[in-house]
Amino acid sequence: MTTQFYGACSLDGFIATPDHDLSWLLQFGEIEGSSYPAFIRDVGALAMGSHTCEWTLKHAIGAGLLDELIVQVAPVTLGAGAPLLPRRITQPGALRLQSVATLGGLFAELRYAVQLP
Repeated sequence: MTTQFYGACSLDGFIATPDHDLSWLLQFGEIEGSSYPAFIRDVGALAMGSHTCEWTLKHAIGAGLLDELIVQVAPVTLGAGAPLLPRRITQPGALRLQSVATLGGLFAELRYAVQLP
């Protein structure tokens, strides 16, 4: 079983505005070529919400429970807000780029394998 983080962020790395607004992302609607339908089809359990995400990133990444990050980067900048990853990961090789894909001519999807000790 694989544990994955799947999310979208602005080009400057935020998932929501300072007032927790997501309309910047929702304005794009369904993104052509999105991997979300395939991702959600294979999910056995799903955790959503900023506090759950923060807890998972704080505890699951140091404990070695997270295997992959899937991040879709949108062509907008927010300047401030809730960061994609509210944690520092600075170890060389901790995140290994697996693939980059273009979605609908707007988004870039980045897939990283997590390799923390």
